Order: sequence, then structure tokens, then C-alpha cells
Amino acid sequence: MTKFIMVIFSLVVLTACSQGKDSTGVESTSIDSTIVETSITATKSSTEEVSSSSTETAQNFLYAVNLNDFVQEVKPNGNEANQKTIYHLTFSTNKKNVPTTITLNTKDLNDFGNGIYISSDTEEVFYPVSINEIPTKTIILVGDNGKERKVKVNTEVKIEMPDNQSDSLQIVGDSYYLFYNQQETISLATRNLDENPGSKDLDNSNMIEYVQQVYSQDIEDSEPAENTKSDEYYHAIKEAWNKQKDYVDAIEDPKIKQATQTPSSAANAEAIRLEQENPEDAEVIKASLKRVLDGE
Repeated sequence: MTKFIMVIFSLVVLTACSQGKDSTGVESTSIDSTIVETSITATKSSTEEVSSSSTETAQNFLYAVNLNDFVQEVKPNGNEANQKTIYHLTFSTNKKNVPTTITLNTKDLNDFGNGIYISSDTEEVFYPVSINEIPTKTIILVGDNGKERKVKVNTEVKIEMPDNQSDSLQIVGDSYYLFYNQQETISLATRNLDENPGSKDLDNSNMIEYVQQVYSQDIEDSEPAENTKSDEYYHAIKEAWNKQKDYVDAIEDPKIKQATQTPSSAANAEAIRLEQENPEDAEVIKASLKRVLDGE
């Protein structure tokens, strides 16, 4: 029985091969070329699919903004000796009844590492933000004249809840978008706080454009950078003050409470830490500490 099976198996194998003789008369065996061609075709097809998939993945972020474009070397008042690196851009709009400028900092002193400062003529509001790449999305910008413009975006700026602060603009959870404009600078698309205030759901078909402010390095004054840094240090020190106050307030035993570090001491400790890490900003940090201790 075993010999019979072996014979059948041999016949099956031989059908996939052909025998012939070469010029010397010696028999040779060759593999069916159809099998080889099929294997090559399958491999080629698989390779093309991988290549196509990689191309599609890259194309998904064609409209992404490179955050390295936020990093700038500036010379305050044109002074080479005082050249410094900043990590923020300021955007502005001429639209009425909305905040006039927005500063987005990609190296902010908060848990998310990014912060947005929304300024009007009377106040400035801070929110931490997260910045991520997302699949291509189409939004609609509405200009001052009411004309609509469609824009494709890949870079999302998501508004997060600030620590120990209220959501005064009611925009936590909003998604704003960065994109390159026709002037080859960066624009920021935000909620239209005039026609679509924060108490309503965000309307992606009624957003407004804030355009990057551009300064030459020689004209750039140190004040905008210092103001932004001052706010960053203020928020870090204020957070330390608030956390310690909450801790002290939770203590019921008067003796333990009296022996516990005060909020002012915690603020001073945070200011000292910041000065050690940023000695070039010592004066700005001290001014920020004073704002906190003065109850601002």
C-alpha cells in the first residue's frame, strides 16, 4: 500500500515539471514558468499596495503646519548681544466685536506644553491647549464682508480647561485650526465669538481667520516677548499659590494649619525655581511674583 501511495505522489509532482534533453543529450528538469511568473506578479502587486498605502498616509497631512515655524531667533531692538529664542506667534484680525489678537505659545508653562492668550482691548484670557495632526478636514471662514472661503486643515488646536480658572469665554473643548495662508505665513481659524458665542456649539461653517503678525528681526521690540513670558511665569506662580491655598484650606487642625507652608511661601518657592531655570528672565519672574503676591 505504501509503495502505491509513493507512486501516485511521484506522478503528481512530475506533472508540475517537464523533462527534456540539452545539447549534450543529458536529461534536465525545469520548473513550470507559469508558477514562477505567478509568484513574481503576486510579489510585485504586494509591493505596489504597500507603496500606495504609504503615499496615502503621507497625503493625509498635506495641510499640516510645522510647529518649528513658531521658533524664532529675535534681536530685541536690533541688539545682537540680546538675541533670544521665542516659541510663539501672534495672530490678529480686523473683525469687530471679537478679540483683537491671539498669541499661541508652543513652549508654555503648563501640563500641555502649549498655551493660547486671547486678548481684547480690556482683558487677556489664557487657556492651555493641545496641538495635534488630524485627518484632513474642511472648514469655512467668513470674512468681514460676509464672503465665505473653504480651507482644508490638518493641524488642530484644542482648547483645554485651565487649572484654577473659570472658562470665562466658554470655549473649553473647542477645536481651532492652523493653516498656511496665501501670504505664505500662518493663519489661525477660531470660533466667531460675535456671531457664534461660546455658549453655543462650535460652528465650523462660521469661523474667522486670525493672520500671523510679521515683524523684521531688527524692528522686533522686546516688549511683546516679555509680556508673553511675564504671563507664562505669572500663571505658573499663581498655580503654585492656588494649590497651596487649597491644601491649607482643607486642613481642619489649627496647629497643623499654622505649621504648614503658606500660599505666599509656595509662590516664592516657585519663583525661585523659575529663576534658577531661567536666570536671564529673573526680573520678569520677580515682577510676575509681585503680581501674585499683590492679589492680582
